[in-house]
Amino acid sequence: MNSFTTSTSSVQGRTYVNLMSDAGFKAVYGDKNNKSLLIELLNCFLPQEVKVRDILSYLDREQDPVIDTGKRTYLDLICKGEDGSIFSVEVQQRDEKKIFERCMYYGSDIYRNQLSENEYYTHLKPLYVIGILGTNLTHENESSWDTDNLISHYYQVEKRTKEFAPSTIILTFVETARFTKDLSQCKSNLDYLLYWFLNGWKYNKTGIPEALEDIPITEKLSRACEIAAFSPSKRTVYNKYMM
Repeated sequence: MNSFTTSTSSVQGRTYVNLMSDAGFKAVYGDKNNKSLLIELLNCFLPQEVKVRDILSYLDREQDPVIDTGKRTYLDLICKGEDGSIFSVEVQQRDEKKIFERCMYYGSDIYRNQLSENEYYTHLKPLYVIGILGTNLTHENESSWDTDNLISHYYQVEKRTKEFAPSTIILTFVETARFTKDLSQCKSNLDYLLYWFLNGWKYNKTGIPEALEDIPITEKLSRACEIAAFSPSKRTVYNKYMM
C-alpha cells in the first residue's frame, strides 16, 4: 500500500484529514466508533446485490503471506459482516500497474485464513476486496467509464454462458479520478461520499458549504474527520503516519 505523500508543514493547521491518504483513511474508518460510516461506505461501493447491515468484527490488518517473498503488507481495513462475508478496503493513491495481481495475491491469504485446520470448504465466506484508487484503470471501452460509471466489479464468470461461479474473491475498484462533479451536481450518497473524499480535507470548520452540512453522510463524515476531535493517542498515531 502506498501512502499519499504530504509534507508535515502542509498538514499543520489542517482541520480535516485527507481520506485519500492511508493515515486519514485508517484514522476514520478503522475507528470502531465510526462503524456506521464504514457500513455506509461499503454499501455505496459494493455490488447492488450485497447489503451490509452490521460489522461484527475488525480483523488484524497485518497479513504475512505464506510464500516467503519478503513481501509484507499492512492492509487499511479488514472487517467481517453479519453473514460472515469479509471486506478488505484500501486506498491506493499511486498508479499500480499490477493492481489485479496484487489484490488477488493478498486477497488469497485473507480468503484462505478463514479456515482453521480440519474445517471444510463449506465454511468459506465471500471476500470482497475494495480498492479506492487515485488513478484510472485501463478499460477496453473507455467510453463506458465516466463520472457516473467509475466503480467496477470483477467476478469469476464462465466465458461462453456468462454463468457466475459461486462467490469467492470479488474485486471492486473505485476510480476516484473519474469523478468530476462539483458540489451542485452531487445527488446521491455516492456522489457526496466521493466529493468529500476528494475535497473534504480542503475545508476549515467554518468554511464547509451548507449543502454538505445538510447531507447526513457528509455531516457525520466531517465530524469523524476533524483532527482536533481525535483522542491524544489517535492523533499521535495519525501524525506518525503523516510524517
